[in-house]
Amino acid sequence: MPNIKIEIKENPKTGANEAYVADSLVGFFEQMDPQENTWSFMQKFPNDKMTGDHYIAIGEKLNELNAKQDVGDFKIEIEPSKIGSLTKISPKEKRFIYEHEDDEGRRLELYLTQVERRGKLYIGLFGVVYLNDNKLKELCLGAHKRNKNGVETIVGDCDGYEFDKMFSLVLTG
Repeated sequence: MPNIKIEIKENPKTGANEAYVADSLVGFFEQMDPQENTWSFMQKFPNDKMTGDHYIAIGEKLNELNAKQDVGDFKIEIEPSKIGSLTKISPKEKRFIYEHEDDEGRRLELYLTQVERRGKLYIGLFGVVYLNDNKLKELCLGAHKRNKNGVETIVGDCDGYEFDKMFSLVLTG
């Protein structure tokens, strides 16, 4: 067992899981694929300052995180019927397709509205995050075609994300 202890601290602004050794930020633990609960490590500390014990401690922490598998986290599910016809969304309409607030006062809303890109009309998927009813950020997550395939890609872009991950994506994007 290495002499090095990895401490994970959640960044209060971004929600990122920062990894510290002796109060020095060495990297981040992240779940790169929203469809899976597999954790990975992104190194921030300079290579020449990392030792074998650092890597052993990081590996042990990854094993611990991946063993948990976050069974209680809330998954986002979007029903295509809630999206409706994309061609009927008017220019000023905001069609809300998802809203959830957790016990910590974090709220996430997803809505659709018309956007123009290179002279063509698309449907923009927007995310808005709040903390205790204070709006923190609004972000366009993508532009989708105004047809049945657009509905499928909107559902595909949202489904499977955990609430925490989508909240962080909007906040840090």
